[in-house]
Amino acid sequence: LYVLGGLNLVSLILLSPLPSAGIEWRMGRSLFAAVAGGMMMTMRVIHELWTPVGGAYNVDGVLTVMITGLQDELEQRLQGRTFSDTR
Repeated sequence: LYVLGGLNLVSLILLSPLPSAGIEWRMGRSLFAAVAGGMMMTMRVIHELWTPVGGAYNVDGVLTVMITGLQDELEQRLQGRTFSDTR
């Protein structure tokens, strides 16, 4: 993705001095902005997936709460306590 971003930037720099109409220049800027934004969002998602602790796509906290609840329920069932059954 870094190479693709560099090529995108180089192509904009090389193509910008060419004479073009106003609408073509505006469309070129818009397409460059869309591609650059899409690449940055993709790189941020990949970075979040590589981060082992914390981040937007990490479920460690939720799994910890779930495991703690299951362990508590198992201990109470082994002690003979009653549980509400949702059947």
